[in-house]
Amino acid sequence: MLSTTKKDSLFRIAVESSATGMMMVDEQGLIMLVNAQVEKLFGYDRTELIGQSIEILVPERFRSHHPKFRSAFFSDPKARPMGAGRDLYGLRKDETEIPIEIGLNPLKTPEGRFVLTSVVDISERRGAGEALRQSEERFRLMVGAVKDYAILMLDPEGNVVNWNVGAERLKGYQAAEITGKHFSCFYLPEDINDGKPQQQLKLAAAEGRFEDEGWRVRNDGSTFWASVVITPVRDQWGKLLGFTKVTQDLTERKRAEQVREALVEELRMFNTQLEERVRERTAELRGTLREREVLLQEIHHRVKNNLQVISSLINLQLRRIADQPSRRALQECQTRVQAIALIHEMLYRSADYSRILFSEYAYSLAGSVFHAAGTTSDSISLELAIADISLSVDKAIPCALILNELIINALKHAFPNGRSGIIRIELGRIEPNQLLLTIKDDGVGVPPEFDVRQSHSLGMQLVCTLAEQLGAQLEIVRGTGTTFNLTFAIDEVPSQELSPQFPLARAGQL
Repeated sequence: MLSTTKKDSLFRIAVESSATGMMMVDEQGLIMLVNAQVEKLFGYDRTELIGQSIEILVPERFRSHHPKFRSAFFSDPKARPMGAGRDLYGLRKDETEIPIEIGLNPLKTPEGRFVLTSVVDISERRGAGEALRQSEERFRLMVGAVKDYAILMLDPEGNVVNWNVGAERLKGYQAAEITGKHFSCFYLPEDINDGKPQQQLKLAAAEGRFEDEGWRVRNDGSTFWASVVITPVRDQWGKLLGFTKVTQDLTERKRAEQVREALVEELRMFNTQLEERVRERTAELRGTLREREVLLQEIHHRVKNNLQVISSLINLQLRRIADQPSRRALQECQTRVQAIALIHEMLYRSADYSRILFSEYAYSLAGSVFHAAGTTSDSISLELAIADISLSVDKAIPCALILNELIINALKHAFPNGRSGIIRIELGRIEPNQLLLTIKDDGVGVPPEFDVRQSHSLGMQLVCTLAEQLGAQLEIVRGTGTTFNLTFAIDEVPSQELSPQFPLARAGQL
């Protein structure tokens, strides 16, 4: 067993090494004993504190009240914290203050009564508490300032505890008039009768979260489409403290969805009606298709007949005109009319009233021009190298008129004084959707200064105009005779046209 002296020694060692500041103060407030932690805490050497009044460690603003607090303690000496409910501060040697927590323990010795004071620096704890308080305050202000969402707190039974600005704006209640009321007042009567509000709280508590969309009621009785999220709030031991409820107004989106659904339904009905109408119309078109084909055939026939009438009228006029230049002009006009009439004659006979096989047409047209000009095969030969290419009417007519003009031009100018020669016509593809039409002769050729675009000849002017109408590139090659090349595009390539470039689909001499 330890002796009393040994025990006192151990006690002093324990006090000295304590992480808590320890001081012994007598009834007059004089410091009798301090440990190392007090020296560290207040910045004094213990020799500077022993025998000094305890008020040396008390900030100036609290010193006048300190003696009466000490007297009160010695009047009722018992262990207790000092200044319960108040913030306590200690004064360091460098005049700075520190927040402290003080415990008082009475001591009764043969030398008299003392108080053993424990002092703890709570600067870090108070800083953490202040940071937490500021964080909570910022969070409260942030939630309170949110206007686009209704954010409210419910107690475990579903009564409103807290209410933000967004909830006031969205639901129409002031915080004072809604606090304490059950949140079921936001639901439609039929939802309340079905117990929906309580069911949602139970689901949120059981599953940790509940989400829903539906119609909700404002304070004025109007409704809005709400997106609701309910989340339970629990303490660190899992006890349910209440719920947070976040509500967003999605009425505009809901209205847009309803409008879209209505439009989709109207569109579906319209499509059904349209399909029925298409079926009816298809039946009508099938019934009238043959009539249309007959009508188109009749139109081409009548156009051809009318053009032949015009040609006959020109022929009658030729009998009355003796002037050779005038006769030639009318004859050239007549060949142009006949070239167009020939196209309508071929369309009239064709199964396709929009396209003609140009090789057959070119052969017929060239023979007609040679015959009209009175040219015999003994003097001038015609060679054809034309692929089996079908041309639409809007391409065939300009090509026919160009062909007519250039054959006539060659017959008039390329072989003067009974000179013999050859006129060759070629038509083929240079690309899948691009054609090359060539009219060439081995005659005397055009003068070097000749420019087809500056020519005063009506035929050459017509060739240029028709080339523009075709979108064709016109090129003249001088050499042994004259070559006219026209390159132009076509819109489509019929699948049946598989001929190689420039096959002699129809070749011969006239």
